[in-house]
Amino acid sequence: MQSNSSSAEYLRDVLLVFLFFLMSFKLLQNYIKQWNLSRNLGKDATLDIYKAYRSLPSPPSFPFIGNAINILPKHGMLQRLVNLGIKHGHCFKLTNPLTEDLVFLNSPEAVQAILSSHEHLRRGHLLEKLWPSEMNSMAIYPGGEKWKSMRKILTRPFMYKALQIHNPCFYKQCERMTSQLEERFVNGNSAVNIVDDLLKQCIFGMSSESLMGVDLEDVEDGAKFCQNLDLFLQQWLIRVYRPWLLIPWIWNISSSRRIMKDSLKGMTNVILNVLESYKKRLNEKPDDEDLNNNTMAGVMLKNGIEPVTIFREVTAMITIANETTPSAAAYALFMLALHPNHQELCRQEIDAAFDDPSKCQNGVLEFEALKELKHLERCIQESLRMNPVTGTFRTLEKPLRINEELVLPSNVSVVIVPSMIHNNPKYFPNPEQFEPERFLPENVRERHRYAYVTFGAGPRNCIGMKLSMIEIKVIMATILRKFEVRTPDTRESVQLELDPTLKPLKPIRFTMKKRILT
Repeated sequence: MQSNSSSAEYLRDVLLVFLFFLMSFKLLQNYIKQWNLSRNLGKDATLDIYKAYRSLPSPPSFPFIGNAINILPKHGMLQRLVNLGIKHGHCFKLTNPLTEDLVFLNSPEAVQAILSSHEHLRRGHLLEKLWPSEMNSMAIYPGGEKWKSMRKILTRPFMYKALQIHNPCFYKQCERMTSQLEERFVNGNSAVNIVDDLLKQCIFGMSSESLMGVDLEDVEDGAKFCQNLDLFLQQWLIRVYRPWLLIPWIWNISSSRRIMKDSLKGMTNVILNVLESYKKRLNEKPDDEDLNNNTMAGVMLKNGIEPVTIFREVTAMITIANETTPSAAAYALFMLALHPNHQELCRQEIDAAFDDPSKCQNGVLEFEALKELKHLERCIQESLRMNPVTGTFRTLEKPLRINEELVLPSNVSVVIVPSMIHNNPKYFPNPEQFEPERFLPENVRERHRYAYVTFGAGPRNCIGMKLSMIEIKVIMATILRKFEVRTPDTRESVQLELDPTLKPLKPIRFTMKKRILT
């Protein structure tokens, strides 16, 4: 027994020593890289165009570990970034010898310089390291002709004209969700429960049917996909906080890699079922224009894209949709639960639309009627301002001029955290207040166009933003039509974390009282 214990301790010590030397080598490697970068920056002493870059404000740095540790751990990371933005202004830098330096842009002018550029489209070294090879897709392509070609092909199924074809499917999925909500909140105001799992299943159904033309009648498939997605994202993010897992051979033998492979396999099985159902429908109706031209799978098949690429693109798109849109929908519902006056204003315009026979048939709002829910749309936009789900990474492959003084050199990674801009009172007065009026047309015109970047902007903006907004809008309209929504939680009690998108640490709780509709 003692011999086994000694052997285990010996192996542990050997492993620790090995990891120490490995980390030391990695640190030395990155210091040499940074030294070369600094030397190259100082070569042109006459122009010295990088003087402002070298002088960028930065938190105190620690020997060997840099200052990126200032934003760790992940709990409370967002607020720490916001505080750094307030302290250091429009642009600041974090150093991390194990990975790469990060430059954070914190003003609309600085953000515009990179997001409007057609030259700086690369997602970022860190994201490329983290992204699994099994899901290599347009979402991670580093710009170039391959990305441009796929982006052009996939633009059509995300246009309003294509999405309105799928309008009935959005309401069908919402009806299934509201039936489950009725069961979950059968006791009305006395029942406190969560809804994030039902939102995920609903959005998975919406996304899979609108992108592939297939209705997953078996809700179990949607639930399995969501469960595997959660596992996948947990293991995906763990490498950020355990940087030794960024070393390929260590990652490949880790338990996290095995869990990720298993979860990807589970997601793969669901997507393959969907694709098989789609092909069957296509064979039955080969001349169906909606299937051929208004679905993601149909457009790719029509353009001769290989099946393995179709699978990767579809899997990546549905994965991203199911990680971002449910969180956005849950938070929008939460904000309306906290502000009954705005909830009632939304409900009045929702009821007016549903009760108008020219705008609603069989419980399905006409697509144009959905556009008329202006106050609801503003509430969703304000919710996304307060809680933007994602950020933006770019790695510069050539220098980028931010303004007359500041030029960022190549091989620098740039990060845009929308919350840092959205919570700046210079652009959004009283940023902690829920004020949908910020998105009235006259107020939007007065703001810098890059002050609100929930979905990014420019040539590499979120290709699925129209679909996401429609899904959230239909879900909110359906729920508010049938329920009065409240919450026992408060903004202070709902703690947010980056995991990998911005979401509550614990699911938000709701109460829902079914309305009596005459």
